[in-house]
Amino acid sequence: MVRIAPEALPYPPILPLSEVPELDDGLLIYVLKSYEPRGKSIVVKRENGELAVRVADFSGHIIDVTKESSVRTIINGAVTICVHARIVMSQWYFVEDAAGFFLVDIRKNPDVFVGPGLLRDLCGKAFRTQEVVKIGQLKDLKKDLKGDFIVKPSKYRSVMRNDALQPMYGRIKL
Repeated sequence: MVRIAPEALPYPPILPLSEVPELDDGLLIYVLKSYEPRGKSIVVKRENGELAVRVADFSGHIIDVTKESSVRTIINGAVTICVHARIVMSQWYFVEDAAGFFLVDIRKNPDVFVGPGLLRDLCGKAFRTQEVVKIGQLKDLKKDLKGDFIVKPSKYRSVMRNDALQPMYGRIKL
């Protein structure tokens, strides 16, 4: 039996690209359509055949969604994927736009998120996922981009900022 509901952790801030120079070190980068880190997060924990789910905002504050059918749909989808993929605990981050919710990140443990390719491969049939604009090395991609984007390495990486691990994500405006 799951006796303690899982904690909802806040979504980390997306730093300006100038504060994450490591992204320009020849890594394979996903350039994603920009999104504001606001929405719903779903924490799923499975233990000894029991299931606990908690819904929060991106700041980690628990919210009541009992009357929101669209949120129940994403909860059901996240739980189904967790059960089939044997994921014990995770936190799913969804942003809402005019077309509904889309998945932007999954936290595997407090300091690790899945990469954007795995997110799309694992969840792309169940949910809309963040829109990939281009994939390649950032120095090559910058030449062809105009607008506001979020860049993430293909494989999750973190950097130390202010004595804390931070996802190696950057916001770029060209």
